[in-house]
Amino acid sequence: MKTSVLLMLIGAAMGSVFTYFVIKSSGPVVYAQPDVAAQRRPLKVTLYRYELKPDKLDRFDDWIQFEHTHQAETVETLEREKMYFEAIFRDRENQKDVIYWLAINGEGGSSVDSSPLEIDKQYEAFMHETLKKNSSRALSTEYFLVPEFVMRAIDEHQAAAH
Repeated sequence: MKTSVLLMLIGAAMGSVFTYFVIKSSGPVVYAQPDVAAQRRPLKVTLYRYELKPDKLDRFDDWIQFEHTHQAETVETLEREKMYFEAIFRDRENQKDVIYWLAINGEGGSSVDSSPLEIDKQYEAFMHETLKKNSSRALSTEYFLVPEFVMRAIDEHQAAAH
């Protein structure tokens, strides 16, 4: 049951974020020709699990509020990372000190460590302050489903970037 709920949450979140991606594309959406599908670059879909430091739960909440307040700046960082989607999930009732981070990205992006952007430096400081050391785990992706219209938008974006 928990797995089904998580997959439904991920699916719901993916729909809303990728709708944003298409809306934010410059100019009209032009669908790729069928031969573009053969040129697709792989997508990496990863769900990470992190434990928060017990005395830093309020600080984590502060950071999430900061992210909401500075959403436009944060979205601007995604392009250099070749990140198409990020979402953080938290079970506030059962596991208040655990977060899950869903990332969907292309290959060849720059890491946050090499970023010259101030918001990325703040992100790194936040991660160091609030996450338990060595608590990160990447869960294996067993199944990933993407509608064709989303893949066409990603194909076009990747092709334009090269």
